[in-house]
Amino acid sequence: MNRRPLPLSRSIAALCVLSSLWVLPAAAADAVNIRGADHAGFSRLVFEWPRAVAYNARVAGDEVVITFQADGDLSLEAIRKLRLNRVGAPTLARENGRTVLRFKAAKGAGLHHYRSGGKIVLDVKDAGAVQKSKPAATARAVKAENAEAAKDEFVLQQLEALKAKAAEEAEARKKAREQARKQAQEEAAGPLARLQLEEALREADAQHSGRTIHGKVEPIPQGVAIHYQFPDITPAAAFARGNTLIVAWSGQYEVNNPALEAATGDRVRRVEPLSAGGATVLRFRIRPGIGIRLRRDGTMWSLELKDREVLPRETIQFTRQRDPVAGVRLFAQVPEPGLPVEIIDPTDNRPLILVPVSSASAGVLDLRSYPGGTVLRSIQGIAVKPASRTIKAVRHSNGVAFLGMEATTAELATRGYFTRDDGTVGRARLIDLSAWADNSRIPFAQRKADLLYALSIAKPDDQQERRWELARFYLGNGMAADALGVLERMVQLEPDLKNAPVFRAARGYARFRLHHLSDAYEDLGHPILDNEPEALLWRTLVLEAMQRPAEALAAYAVGADVLALYEPEQRAQFRLAAVRADLALDGGAIAKRDLAGLEDPHYSAEVRAEAAYWRGVLAVKGGDRTKAAAEFTVAQNLGGRRINAMATLALTEDELARKSISAKDAIDRLDRLRFAWRGDEFELSLLERLGDLYLDINDPRSALTALRQAVSYFKPSPRTRAIADKMTDIFRGLFLDGGADAMPPAQALGLYYDFRDLTPLGAEGDSMIRKLAERLVNVDLYDRAASLLEHQVKYRLEGVPQAVVASQLAMIHLMNDAPEQAIGVLRATRQRVMPEDVRKERNRVEARALLELDRADEAEAILEGDTSTEAQMLRADAYWKGKEWRKLVDTLKPMLPKAGQTLDKDERRLVMRATVASVMLSDNAGLAQLRASYGAAMKGDALGSAFDIITAPDGQGAASLSGLSETLSDIDRIETFMKNYKAAFRAS
Repeated sequence: MNRRPLPLSRSIAALCVLSSLWVLPAAAADAVNIRGADHAGFSRLVFEWPRAVAYNARVAGDEVVITFQADGDLSLEAIRKLRLNRVGAPTLARENGRTVLRFKAAKGAGLHHYRSGGKIVLDVKDAGAVQKSKPAATARAVKAENAEAAKDEFVLQQLEALKAKAAEEAEARKKAREQARKQAQEEAAGPLARLQLEEALREADAQHSGRTIHGKVEPIPQGVAIHYQFPDITPAAAFARGNTLIVAWSGQYEVNNPALEAATGDRVRRVEPLSAGGATVLRFRIRPGIGIRLRRDGTMWSLELKDREVLPRETIQFTRQRDPVAGVRLFAQVPEPGLPVEIIDPTDNRPLILVPVSSASAGVLDLRSYPGGTVLRSIQGIAVKPASRTIKAVRHSNGVAFLGMEATTAELATRGYFTRDDGTVGRARLIDLSAWADNSRIPFAQRKADLLYALSIAKPDDQQERRWELARFYLGNGMAADALGVLERMVQLEPDLKNAPVFRAARGYARFRLHHLSDAYEDLGHPILDNEPEALLWRTLVLEAMQRPAEALAAYAVGADVLALYEPEQRAQFRLAAVRADLALDGGAIAKRDLAGLEDPHYSAEVRAEAAYWRGVLAVKGGDRTKAAAEFTVAQNLGGRRINAMATLALTEDELARKSISAKDAIDRLDRLRFAWRGDEFELSLLERLGDLYLDINDPRSALTALRQAVSYFKPSPRTRAIADKMTDIFRGLFLDGGADAMPPAQALGLYYDFRDLTPLGAEGDSMIRKLAERLVNVDLYDRAASLLEHQVKYRLEGVPQAVVASQLAMIHLMNDAPEQAIGVLRATRQRVMPEDVRKERNRVEARALLELDRADEAEAILEGDTSTEAQMLRADAYWKGKEWRKLVDTLKPMLPKAGQTLDKDERRLVMRATVASVMLSDNAGLAQLRASYGAAMKGDALGSAFDIITAPDGQGAASLSGLSETLSDIDRIETFMKNYKAAFRAS
């Protein structure tokens, strides 16, 4: 059902549209870029505003005052950093929307200033430097400048007045609309009227926004058109690349599109908005190969998509113009262009400048390259891909000027460009070593002196060009370090040189020659050189040297198209780099292709030798050892030290594989080979191979030594990290998996200390240390074992694990007759919370230490509550030392061995202790029982004879003790605890 909006609603909608056109938002302070430099006779300050701003400047005594008729964000720190001779003590003030900058100048200083677009140039001249021969001209210039400033100020005042008037009118319209809405609601009667009113108000609100544009698809011959109706004439820009179309309109709108894939017959597959300040930008995914045109009919833009090629009907032309500040600017003459739009190109994530124009179907037909960027082919308007952020697009009433795209003659030479007679810009070779070498008949020393002299007398504007000539001369003559010094000075004086492809390429080559690979890749791997095949060739060399073979081959695939630019010998170096990269990836097809022909005699012996070596490697891969040996022999005979060493290694490996030499023979050869070539990947491979061979002959110390040298002598890389992992695995196999068990303990300990930095963190490392400590304890090397566990307790462990290992360390101190140290370790590592079994074990060890110090009472107290056999044995020791015979007998009864069995040494001692205690207690019945149970088993030694005498039925046991004191002293120490402690290490 169609309902006609109420007349009142139409009025409100119209007022809302007008208010949306006139009300201007409050603007924040403009960001102002400040540049400057000292020149002969004057200092120049340049203020770059984002828009044209009225201003006036004057000299008041020793002070210069410049007033901008706008609120600007100026940085005083930026002015101070310029360190200008004639500008000092700057101050800044903001007053009623104006920005006032003051600074000190010499008395009588002259002042010259002018404006170009948003750029305001201020020259402070030396006193007396103002020309007095042309007073009339100066007066006219001052008068013209004052008139211009006054005119600008008047225009700005009028604009502010219009803004204020528009704001007042918008407020009045808003009040009228609210009043009309209220009145209409009151007058509306019945549900139908209310519904009509609500619908009308919604339509009025939509019209008030005025910012929603609806796309409508319509068939046209050989294609379709998408129509976008705007409220006013709106500038537009568009360009296409592959399956991407980007369209931009001045102003911010919400654009709604129908289901374009179906409506356009698969010509448009998706559309999405892109972020852009002050503009509406859409990205269309289109079917490749279709023709596109953007036409305007009044306020409606039609995006035509056709199944044939379509070109813009009007061509935007560019001219080169002189600019008083920028030097040269590129100007496109188009009537009333829109504001330039800066976006990030979603295709490559790099900046893109779009300039919308109102002219219907006006675009750029041909791609144009400049030192500062590229003007792309466009469907509508202008699209520029800048090479740096210094490129600026400045809108004028009759066109758009691009600053920084062109350069002065000196800058062109520095950046590798030159201007032809017809005004077009040509491009020199990126790296042309033979031309740079300047192999003329002039001697090298004389040519160098001439270049240095030319630089010394050059004017400031020409010095960069002279430096560039000198740097290229150095590079062409193999003096990379000297060249790099000159290039670094150039970029220090002119940072924007980093955005010049030729400069990047030259500095990258110099860094590569000095083997500064990361720095070389910073230059040669820069995105600015991605489309330079010549640079990609040199990038191949850098990436291959950095052990990034896949990337090296990708660069070579493009760069190989321009191999013909170089001399055969240099071409061979690029080809060999590709060969090395291909074989590093275990390939072979590329290597076989690029090795073809490198055996020709016109190549140097070095090239032919390396080519022969890699042909030998390919033969090994193919299983043809005979051919491989022949190629390696050729390489050995032709090559210098490096290739000779590589070929010798390959031949040794071949003989080792054939078993014509032993591993020891191979080690002898490779050890001598280390001194033939050192310092690169070859030596690293050699050390790694030596490590493997030493393992084959069961010499882990020599293996670890060779591998440690590989890791220590070379910079960290994936390969050195892999070698370090191999060392850790060897060390783990030795000290965790039992590999070192066959070594004498002292030798194993020495190996451990020499490579203890390989001990892994965590439980594995702790277990490794305890295993080694156990071996040392088993051969009574208590001091060495204690030092291992002390390091664990102090630096590696905490909590319960520390308490456990501390108990083991205390055991070692006891076995080493150091009970005080045992007690000290235990008490220093006490924990508030410990498992019960750990606590009791520590108490037993401490009790043993106390007994050793004749502190039996303390030992008995610390064992309270512990009913284990070990604790009972300790109590028996305490009662023996304290001569508490009754307690001793009661404690020993359940611990005595069974009658009739064979007794070991400690069991014989226990029986003797029980016998002595019974004698001291005059327990004849007990003595008789002991004699009956153990009389036969105790025979055979001095202890048995003493037992026989003491337990004799004559009742003289106590009397006989005094005569047996020397024999009975053997039972003062029960050695069972020693065995138990050693067993505890194995159990742990």
